[in-house]
Amino acid sequence: MKFLYIFLLFSNFTFSQTTSIQYTYDYLDGNTKPIYSFWKKYVELRANNNLSYKNMWENGNEDLLISLSGYSPNFFEMYTNNKLLYIKPIIDNKYEIASMFYWIQDEVNVNLISIVKYIVVYKNGEYKLENFLENSTQNWNKKNVGLINYFYPKDYKFSIKEAKKANKFIYRLNQLFDLNNEKIDYYIAENCDKQTEIIGLDYIATKGLMKECGYFDKNKNILLSTYYAGEFYKHELIHLINKKYINSHYLFLTGLSVYNNSPKASLGKSTKEVFKEFNKFIYEKPDLKLSFTQDFPKINNIGTEYIISAILVDEVLERGGLELLKEAMNTINSDDQLNDFVENVLNIKDQNEFIRKTSLKFEKDNFKFKIDL
Repeated sequence: MKFLYIFLLFSNFTFSQTTSIQYTYDYLDGNTKPIYSFWKKYVELRANNNLSYKNMWENGNEDLLISLSGYSPNFFEMYTNNKLLYIKPIIDNKYEIASMFYWIQDEVNVNLISIVKYIVVYKNGEYKLENFLENSTQNWNKKNVGLINYFYPKDYKFSIKEAKKANKFIYRLNQLFDLNNEKIDYYIAENCDKQTEIIGLDYIATKGLMKECGYFDKNKNILLSTYYAGEFYKHELIHLINKKYINSHYLFLTGLSVYNNSPKASLGKSTKEVFKEFNKFIYEKPDLKLSFTQDFPKINNIGTEYIISAILVDEVLERGGLELLKEAMNTINSDDQLNDFVENVLNIKDQNEFIRKTSLKFEKDNFKFKIDL
């Protein structure tokens, strides 16, 4: 769920995919010119959704900076300018590059969107890209516990107890949702800023603002955590379900990620705490029409789809248990299908009234989750 908020910040200028990016670099010489040209080609291919950019990666790797940032649309697809900031030799035939994406608002205002870092290697007569994550964490400690490969800084105090809890939880998920027992690479950074920095995202608009964050890349089985969330980031681990139910309507998967008794179920808060805030918010806005498929209101710039979708998950479990939920995730993927399911299977005729009434029970001390996640 990491950077959905960032999309909102830039939604006023990201309506269309970029077709022209301005390239500048001030220090071209015999060594830097081919690297500059290589980067320019990569930006051009990505900006035009030309999939041949994948051939520019070493050993068929993928761009983890994009997949792990959760930024949508990604930097290359925005209507932006790009400036290569530096090319820095690391070791023989290996370089670190930094590049800036920015938007010119008018004659006097420039909006910085991001500063990104990549590794470029020269091998067998050609340049290739490597992910910054591999370079930035090469001196970190590594520990395997069951299905999880943990990576963390040397000054971090690792908790084997929490790691075992995380593994127990994964086995529980696998059992409940018929998942595969696949290994996870789990990175624990000091905080949200450090978390973005290790993947090569040196600057974004939320730098210094976010207290809690995380991300799970279902394609690469990589999870990003923080010292605060630690070895057992339940909210992100639940996203393992996304790998199995790839065509599910996102509200079922979103709701499951917060439908648990963790004290950090959503942005470092428990489900009870989140619903207390939500109930106060909607009580003060009686004219606000709530539903499972229309625009979700925001509380402090954070969307409430996590809250409303947890209500949906709870009602599905109430009506038909886990089997109905899995059936719904296998068959429902559009808003029209979801509305039909809500009205005809769950027998909810007034979504606004139902959401307002049902949300109250989530903040009560005697509320019990219908599955143990």
